[in-house]
Amino acid sequence: MNFGSQDPGADPSPAPGGVGVLAGLVPTSLVDFPGRVAATLFLGGCNFRCPFCQNPQLVVGPWHELMPLPELTSWLAERHKLLEGVCISGGEPCLDVEVLARIASLAHAQDLAVKVDTNGSKPEAISRLIAASLVDYVALDIKASPQRYSTATGVPTDLDAIAETVRILREAHLPQELRTTIVPRLHAPEDLRAIGEWVGGDSPYYVQPFRPGTTLDPAWATEPEPSRELLEELARVVEPYFAGVAVRA
Repeated sequence: MNFGSQDPGADPSPAPGGVGVLAGLVPTSLVDFPGRVAATLFLGGCNFRCPFCQNPQLVVGPWHELMPLPELTSWLAERHKLLEGVCISGGEPCLDVEVLARIASLAHAQDLAVKVDTNGSKPEAISRLIAASLVDYVALDIKASPQRYSTATGVPTDLDAIAETVRILREAHLPQELRTTIVPRLHAPEDLRAIGEWVGGDSPYYVQPFRPGTTLDPAWATEPEPSRELLEELARVVEPYFAGVAVRA
């Protein structure tokens, strides 16, 4: 991930626009957009403070603008024959829906499909993108069971907003996935069962492992990585609740 490739002596102040600035870029990814070769764009800013977050540079800033939107337009035009899609991630890209919609429009203008990664807290943003036909795939992070959600996000969390995002995606019949990053201290079998009872339905669902390393809260940096056996056990527990369940390692 490319976080600020500018001269290290450059002005460290946040880029104009703050939240929503293009702060990171993976030029080519084979894993971020299922079935497509994609570029992944990371927008600065997040309304959650997940202690195990492994992109802390995107959460609290300051953010250096990696590329202004006019330059991004040229960059996508130069690469559109090499790519099949653009994944817009964060941070939480739905915090500035105007920027998100502009980037999605730029991608569609180059015949690139658009995937959005979201924490689900801004259903109105997802609804707007769908209404404008600006999104082709949404990946929604389900952080934890309802009982542990605010522990997982580090802030009081509106669970109704997340459930509303799930409802919007399903009613739109938009290609989608729900996924949970498994941190052993947060995700026991009963937690996965509670997730299924809360947001289970006609969506694919993935469990994926937390990996120790850089985290927003340094105290979580050495949390153990879940074993393959635990991931498979949790997948079996939640399998009855979703259209399809898989381990994504």
